[in-house]
Amino acid sequence: MLIPFVGFIIWIIVALDLAKVFGRGTGFAIGLIFLTPIFALILGFGSDTYRGATAEAAFHRGSGGPSPARSV
Repeated sequence: MLIPFVGFIIWIIVALDLAKVFGRGTGFAIGLIFLTPIFALILGFGSDTYRGATAEAAFHRGSGGPSPARSV
């Protein structure tokens, strides 16, 4: 009985991370959790681009997007 519950918790974590690396917020992640086919199509066919780990790091800083490039 514990295994399906663990799978759902892992899916929640994956959906949150997936939304973050595409520059989306928690509301979009909730949509991914409960309406997966619809929100996956929005990511797949929409204008969203994969921003990678830099987007996730910027999201944790609170800016919601990648940081501007710095000149050295």
